Amino acid sequence: VYSNGQEWMADNLKTTRYRDGRIIPHETDSTVWPELTNGAWCHYGNSAVSDPIYGKLYNWYAATDPDICPQGWHVPTDAEWAVLVDHLGGKRIAGGRMKAVSPLWNAPNAGATNESGFTGLPSGLRSHSSGGFNPIGDYGIWWSASESGADHAWSRSLGYHIEEVLRHDFAGKGAGLCLRCIRD
Repeated sequence: VYSNGQEWMADNLKTTRYRDGRIIPHETDSTVWPELTNGAWCHYGNSAVSDPIYGKLYNWYAATDPDICPQGWHVPTDAEWAVLVDHLGGKRIAGGRMKAVSPLWNAPNAGATNESGFTGLPSGLRSHSSGGFNPIGDYGIWWSASESGADHAWSRSLGYHIEEVLRHDFAGKGAGLCLRCIRD
């Protein structure tokens, strides 16, 4: 996906290895997940059925490893997300332009046109506090590589009921969110 001089991957990341060959730990245990301080991934609901559609959920420790994206790509910073959102008309309408026109989104999938080619899907998330999963179908949430504090980082989300792109720092670094990479 090309946007204002940026090239974004059109799908969520699905890797189980860093590009240097190291294995990214796969963590299914909801009591272990919130305690992690190293990189990890999981499938939504611990079900591999979600992987081909939604990709994997990664904690921030995996998201910020310099080898998480393929060579020539990196996890976008908060500022790089802002460039994309601004180019798509600003936060009030860019979400619709980034969301897939798909029955995977709960109704009404407000404003969805996917005119950007981003093809955002409602991949849900894994809680940083309980290790449980928030509902799939409502939100798609992606990490940035930018911290907002010692325990939190910036993310962007799309919701079924709004056209907006929301900027958050509610997800602790132990949350499981999706990743998109951007060309270096």
